[in-house]
Amino acid sequence: MLRSGHAGFCSEGGFVIQSYLKAFSQLPDPRFRRVILLSLCFAVLLYGVTFVVLGWVFGELAILAASWWETGGAILGGAAVVVASLFLFPAVLSGFVGLFLDDIVTAVEAEHYPTLPDTRPQGFLESLAGSLRFAGLALLVNLIALPLYFIPPVNAFAFLLVNGFLLGREYFELVALRRLSRTEVYALSRYYRRRLWWAGTFTAVLLLVPFVNILAPLVGVAAMVHILQGLDMGKALPVVVEGPGREVS
Repeated sequence: MLRSGHAGFCSEGGFVIQSYLKAFSQLPDPRFRRVILLSLCFAVLLYGVTFVVLGWVFGELAILAASWWETGGAILGGAAVVVASLFLFPAVLSGFVGLFLDDIVTAVEAEHYPTLPDTRPQGFLESLAGSLRFAGLALLVNLIALPLYFIPPVNAFAFLLVNGFLLGREYFELVALRRLSRTEVYALSRYYRRRLWWAGTFTAVLLLVPFVNILAPLVGVAAMVHILQGLDMGKALPVVVEGPGREVS
């Protein structure tokens, strides 16, 4: 039983790795250039805002300290801003992937699943609302976990655990809801929760790598398209209906 479970766990990971390799291989695709450029500009802006806001927050806290704490408080405050920025910036950045969702998914489907029917494209306001909701959730969850981020090496494990679950679930919903009902998406996410955790954890690992983290949301969503198309829906859903959600070979 233990051996079977271990094999299943490794199998899930192998499938996810293949999906990410496909996503990485498509990065040179001209259809991705606009998304990469926009992601870069947005990431620079977001990092600046995150750093300034955190600097102000920790600066206000330092003012409340006693005068003889000022020097030490300034040093600790500066270190706190850097550490908090390193962990909160990628988490919030990952939440705004909805702004580029249609561009990413359309490019992947056109390259790998050309027989899939078109879906209704999201409007800008709809994409913005979804992105703000996801970014807000990511910020809230990571603020709760923030104290752990100051304790090495617990910080990296805490970040991966928290964001692996969050990114796996949210990215799957973003991609799957374009083609499936919310009931179907919920059933699939429960049945394949281990595979989605693997996927979210891979994205979270990429978010911890400087410069690579700018591309992590793009790669994560692209990989999730492959993961969705590779699911055996008959195992998770009581009734399988061939429709616009899957490519039938």
